[in-house]
Amino acid sequence: MTTLKKYLLPISIILVGLSFSANAQQDAQFSHYAFNGMYLNPAYAGIQKAPVIRGIYRNQWLGYTSDFDDGTAGNTNLLSADLPLLPINGGIGLNLINDIQPSLRTTTVNLSLSKHIVVGKGRLSLGVQGSFSNVLIGRKDIEWRPSDGVQSIPIDYAIPDQNRWVENLIDMGAGLWYEHDKFYVGVSMNKLLEDEFSYGGQSSWAQNNVDHGTQRHMYITAGYRIELDRDMVLTPTALFKTDFAYSTRYTHSFEIGGRIDLEEKHWGGLNFRQGGAFGLLVGTSFMDDNQLKVGYALDAVVAGTRAKAGTSHEIMIAYYLPEITKQKPPIRTPRYKQY
Repeated sequence: MTTLKKYLLPISIILVGLSFSANAQQDAQFSHYAFNGMYLNPAYAGIQKAPVIRGIYRNQWLGYTSDFDDGTAGNTNLLSADLPLLPINGGIGLNLINDIQPSLRTTTVNLSLSKHIVVGKGRLSLGVQGSFSNVLIGRKDIEWRPSDGVQSIPIDYAIPDQNRWVENLIDMGAGLWYEHDKFYVGVSMNKLLEDEFSYGGQSSWAQNNVDHGTQRHMYITAGYRIELDRDMVLTPTALFKTDFAYSTRYTHSFEIGGRIDLEEKHWGGLNFRQGGAFGLLVGTSFMDDNQLKVGYALDAVVAGTRAKAGTSHEIMIAYYLPEITKQKPPIRTPRYKQY
């Protein structure tokens, strides 16, 4: 109990410091962010000392329907993999993201490289990332619904034409990650080039100089491991996000939560996302060395329910290959050498 009290104050300061934020970004969100460092930060590549393959499927606002799109709020699929590169004391990682929304579908490939440096009792990782995105904008069959009581939609160049465009965007990102036996902290930025959509060059958006495109995103994430018992570990986690869109009202968001790991095999936790969503996370590990991990997250919406469905669902699967280590070469002598 004394150990727990020791860490409550610094954890509380971190959480209070994040509480000024608001909420809106272009990137997809995941409740399993504490298991998904590769999506947030290119410096995470190879930091676990073992090759890891992860897959996450998220269904946003299950059962959501509307009168002017395909009847869903969208879903996101993620596949990532990373492994250490011992010759350079670093790592390499790959992300494949397919984010499907009613009138905006984005497929992104990210390639990350990292360099690890021993700092104190932990390791500092520096990472860079190159990305390619294919963006499908608009739908030919979309019908925009006017507000209640309005007979027709006035001309608004912020609304896409009833057409579709395909955009190919190239961008980059960078990040820092520090991993310690007791804690981790990371900061990263992506979409550094802030590419703009052309919309074919002939659309009303392009002709009227409507400003649409990608915006820089920054992520700050942290976690602290607290041993409550020999077989029980509590890990409070936090995630802060911003897209630097100062011209809009909602540009920042944060998530706070924590999980308890039992015997390094089972876990359960709670999460709060600013904007009115509480999450429940559960999971377990399989195989002799707990190499296969399966997790489920349920988000319950408690605010803004008139414009959202009540729940979102997320499934995560991760497979950890054996740890890669530098093996010392065998010592051979003429006396014991076999021919």
